[in-house]
Amino acid sequence: GNIVWSPPKDITSQPFPVWFDYLHQLSLARLPQQCFLSDYLYVGGILHLNKFGLSVFPPEVVSAGSDYLDLIEINLDYNLISALPRDVSKLSNLTVLSMRENRFRTLPKTLGKCYSLSEINFENNLLTFLPLDIGNLTGLKKLKLDGNNLTHPPLEIVKLGIPAMIRFLKLFAEASSNGEVAMSGCDLKSFPLAIADVEDIKIVDLSHNYIGRIPAEFLACKTIVQLD
Repeated sequence: GNIVWSPPKDITSQPFPVWFDYLHQLSLARLPQQCFLSDYLYVGGILHLNKFGLSVFPPEVVSAGSDYLDLIEINLDYNLISALPRDVSKLSNLTVLSMRENRFRTLPKTLGKCYSLSEINFENNLLTFLPLDIGNLTGLKKLKLDGNNLTHPPLEIVKLGIPAMIRFLKLFAEASSNGEVAMSGCDLKSFPLAIADVEDIKIVDLSHNYIGRIPAEFLACKTIVQLD
C-alpha cells in the first residue's frame, strides 16, 4: 500500500534486475567527477540511464532535497521521454544533456537557464520548435538536432548549420530585452514567426531577404516604430 516514486513505475513494472541496475546508476551518479570547460572546473556526477524504457524524466534528479543537483552530465538516450521538468533549471552545473531517440515535441523555456550547458543532443525526436530561451546559453558549443522536423528556426537557418541556429536563437533572446530584431541579408524566404513572440517589439529589420508576405496581424502591431 506504500506509494513508491523511486524507482518510477516505468522501472518497477520491469524485472528486478532492471530495478537494481537503475538504482546502481543513480548511486554512481553521486560520485563526483571533474570536467574542464573554458578553463573552468566543474565537479559533479554523471547519470547514464540509456534504454531503460523510461517515459518520464527520472524524478529523483530534481526532487526536493535531491542529491543530484550538481550533475554535470545527463544521458537518457533511447527512452520514451516526452518532457523535461520545469525544475531542470536547478541543474546549474549541467554541461551535457543528451536525450537522443526519445519523444520530445517541445522543450521547456527553463532549459535556457541551465547556463553551464555546452552540449545538447535531441537527435531523432519529434521537435518542431526550439524555445528562444536556448539562445541564452552563451556557452553552447554543440546543438545536435538531426532527425527532427524543425520549423523554427526556419529551414533556411537550419541548413546553415548549428552555429547559425544558435546565433538566430541568441538574436531573438536579445530582442526580448531590447525590442529590436535585425535579420538583414539572412536569405529568409518566409517571415520568422518567432518575431510575434517578442514583447514590446519596436524595430524590425528584414531587408535584403526573400520574404514575399508579412502577416497582417503583425503589421497591425502598435508597438512597432520601424519596419524595413
